[in-house]
Amino acid sequence: MYNKFSKQSHKFKGFTLIELMVTIAIVAILAAIALPSYQNYIKRSNIKAAQTDLVTLSLVFENYYQRNLSYPNQDYTTTSALSASTAFPQWSASKIDIFEFSSTKVDSGKGYELKATAKDSSNLKGCILKLSNTNLRTATTSCDGKTTW
Repeated sequence: MYNKFSKQSHKFKGFTLIELMVTIAIVAILAAIALPSYQNYIKRSNIKAAQTDLVTLSLVFENYYQRNLSYPNQDYTTTSALSASTAFPQWSASKIDIFEFSSTKVDSGKGYELKATAKDSSNLKGCILKLSNTNLRTATTSCDGKTTW
């Protein structure tokens, strides 16, 4: 005879609170390891982009020299001044939100020094990259700990 009051075993499906807490702890540990590495990767990629922009600007300066037999005889103090110049219409910076680009004439226009300075609002504060017409490439230690590139 069927007893409707007999004990039936109930199997609950799902996770216990302990299993859920262990999973959250493991995810938190993995995130704590991965986040600094990712931020370091972003910094290095921004520095590489600024270096590429400096090399490209250097090629534009050398092209100017080939056309005029002299380097530009004026200083460009901002990225917008370099971009707005009629002498360099083919150059535009890729990281204008992170770096400010400028150029300085050297030796009365017989050379130049290009500079990319990290803006204070970026996570690279204090990073300054320089490139001269003699291909001297320097950086501050705030730029990934290296002084040359």
